[in-house]
Amino acid sequence: TKWNVTYDGILNSSTTNTIVFATTSGSYSFTVPNILINNVYYFPTPSSGTLAAGNTITITFATKSATLTFDDNPTTGNIVFNGVTYANGASNTILEGIYTINAIAPSGYVLNNWQASNSNVTFSNKYESSTTASVTGNSVITANYIAVIPPSNIIYYVPIHLVNNQTTATPSPFQQMVAVNSLAYKQYEAGNLDNIEFFYANGTIVPSWLEGSTSNTLLNNPTNTIYLNTSSNTTYWVKTISIPASSFITIFMGFASLSNNLFNTVTTGEAPTLTSAYAQYDDGAGVFNNYWNFAGTTLPSGWTGVNYTVNNGLTVNAPGSKDFANYANTTSATYPTNQITEFYLPQGFAFGTPTGGTYGISEGWGLTKSASVSGSEISGENTIEVFNNYGIAGTDFRTYLNNVSNASSIFTSGPSSFISSMYSTSSDAVFGIGTNPPLYSNSHSADLVKDIWTGNSFIHIWSFDSNTKVGPIDYIRTRALPPNDIMPGVLFGPITAVPTLPISKFIETGLPSGTKWNVTYDGILNSSTTNTIVFATTS
Repeated sequence: TKWNVTYDGILNSSTTNTIVFATTSGSYSFTVPNILINNVYYFPTPSSGTLAAGNTITITFATKSATLTFDDNPTTGNIVFNGVTYANGASNTILEGIYTINAIAPSGYVLNNWQASNSNVTFSNKYESSTTASVTGNSVITANYIAVIPPSNIIYYVPIHLVNNQTTATPSPFQQMVAVNSLAYKQYEAGNLDNIEFFYANGTIVPSWLEGSTSNTLLNNPTNTIYLNTSSNTTYWVKTISIPASSFITIFMGFASLSNNLFNTVTTGEAPTLTSAYAQYDDGAGVFNNYWNFAGTTLPSGWTGVNYTVNNGLTVNAPGSKDFANYANTTSATYPTNQITEFYLPQGFAFGTPTGGTYGISEGWGLTKSASVSGSEISGENTIEVFNNYGIAGTDFRTYLNNVSNASSIFTSGPSSFISSMYSTSSDAVFGIGTNPPLYSNSHSADLVKDIWTGNSFIHIWSFDSNTKVGPIDYIRTRALPPNDIMPGVLFGPITAVPTLPISKFIETGLPSGTKWNVTYDGILNSSTTNTIVFATTS
């Protein structure tokens, strides 16, 4: 067996019973780590200390025992530990080591998470019903289950745990990106994924918006969307409640029958370009904080402009003359810079040249304190924006605060199809051009840390003194900024068939919001901090 010793900062190992070091005279510290053999820990004695040069010390390895108690919540579940099934409250003494563990949920329930009473037990994945547990001492292991009441059309579902590892809760509502390997669920999916909806455990629909495939963008063409279930990376956006700090919430991805179209324009839909009839099932307005798809041929309510074209997308036309600006912008400055604003340009964009001059603010898009026909041309304007100041190098992403600007030098043209993303806080302004959220984590990105405009703004697109149009822009959306700009993690559980057991509900009134209350039904104790407690039982 191979074992290791670190002595005077030097690591040495051996498969014999002796490890030797040659050092100068003196006394040096040493450490000896545990060894895992056949998934059982062997602990050294002593595991650390000091040893004078030239001396010998004996290290004795031995196993240790630990007592585990197994609990189920509710109590009708079972836990299979190292191949042995334990009912609620059972205990056993084992050698400390790493073991397989599996939760057998009561009918109508799925595992929500594993929980240990102390740090002596850690799980490789505390949200997976089948996982491994590392045991280094006595502990109580609890399998926490959650009752699931799917919407009436759902016949299979997958639990999805949204894990916020930040010390700050997400905003509410929160737009969570969920990347799904659709190919893995192909047998449950319609070709265009229209039989899928998301929901909470109590059956409430979670608003969702299918953005499309990022693994094969050809599948996003309306003539090819019948093959979206072959995508290995499909992007959904779901609008959830706040995800608490250092915690998680559980939602479910549900599958109806293959012929059951669940898409609509309110709660379960898709991007406007995924259907041959533009925006046929676009529910973006129900998912994002603000959303415009520019369907039809007129600007939506709350927008104005000069010399623009709306035709299932927005284009600000090239002015074609010197010192003239075409533009489109919102009619109110009610869009804060500390949320993420994104512009989708399906045909890409490349900066042009000015008309009738060498220099000039040519074209761009962004957030501005004061809307105007000349956009950033106003001296002292407060903005965060993508723009082109032709003839002056390094002015593509810019903040502008009280007549002082700060610019990057990364973006000169976008991919053939891309989303432009931007936001600003008191500490920085972040920009990005890309095809995969988070869209600013790529080579076309900038993080500017001075002269930052923050505040409520107009959304503004313009082309000034330019030979270049801006657009078409298929949609503009705003979404909540994740804590520390880190999207919560997404972990998938096993696919589960919907049981046919009847569901019993207890609904409380009169308690303050968030109060924990309990019900014991058929000998099963269940609790909740919402107004509903549910049980799935036999008839």
